[in-house]
Amino acid sequence: MDVSPGLPGRETPVGRFRVTEKMPMKLSNLYGQYVMKDTREVVVVRPWEHKGPKPDGTVYQGIAMPFWMRLTGDGVGMHVGGFSRERPSSYGCIRCPEEGQQFFYNHCRVGTPVAVHNGPHPVPSALESPEAPVPVPAF
Repeated sequence: MDVSPGLPGRETPVGRFRVTEKMPMKLSNLYGQYVMKDTREVVVVRPWEHKGPKPDGTVYQGIAMPFWMRLTGDGVGMHVGGFSRERPSSYGCIRCPEEGQQFFYNHCRVGTPVAVHNGPHPVPSALESPEAPVPVPAF
């Protein structure tokens, strides 16, 4: 299964982590938009790039991150998100296609070890070949 890591300068951390939080639908407190309170019309597309106070009459609306699984204390996790194959697209999180992320979400619990590395995985994915043995990394 293809996933998308962080953009240059916002790379996804590599290493061994454990799932520390699971939420079926998380709204980002870092990335989202300022929208008009009554109409939900988008006023500021990227608030993290916005200088000055919140525009009058707006509220912050975080980007939806379905099947969220937190990996770090500073907000990096795995979740459903759009991306182009073989191209980084996130601000540090691991964006996954919905079917694959829902599988991970349903088969993991808080405390499950997760190994994040660069490049393709050296063994077949259980999602692509259910009969293939999947090694469990030692933590």
